[in-house]
Amino acid sequence: MNPVLAKWIVLLPLFWANFVLASEIFQDSLPSGSPRREMVYLHIDRYAYYSGETIWFKGYLVDSQTHQPDTESKVVYVDLLNAAQTPVCSRIIKMDWGGGAGDITIPTGLITGEYTLRAYTRYMANFDPAWFFYRKVYITTSQLDAIANRS
Repeated sequence: MNPVLAKWIVLLPLFWANFVLASEIFQDSLPSGSPRREMVYLHIDRYAYYSGETIWFKGYLVDSQTHQPDTESKVVYVDLLNAAQTPVCSRIIKMDWGGGAGDITIPTGLITGEYTLRAYTRYMANFDPAWFFYRKVYITTSQLDAIANRS
């Protein structure tokens, strides 16, 4: 038998064992009780609205590591935030098997500008808000504002 081939036959299983052991050590190096992470994602019907219109959305709740539907949380909180990051209106959406749908009616009388749609679970609220879902939407008070902003 070729000595180089014999060397590889012996060393390859050792390399593989070392790789497996290193990945297990990495997983064990995470703090014990390290929290699982949920992720929320919303599909919305569009990104520009008039005051008084309805934002329609479909929500997905998944495990951040496996990207599989997460069934632990049963509701998702959805807020429409103004420029000061203060909620203008909110909804609670029931989640079934990691999915749910809902809507938010935009209050009339909002000033024209950029607003933020924020979605999260109560569990996610215990951790860094950077894990929340955020999406910018533009809201105008009238069709005249929308026409003026297009040009």
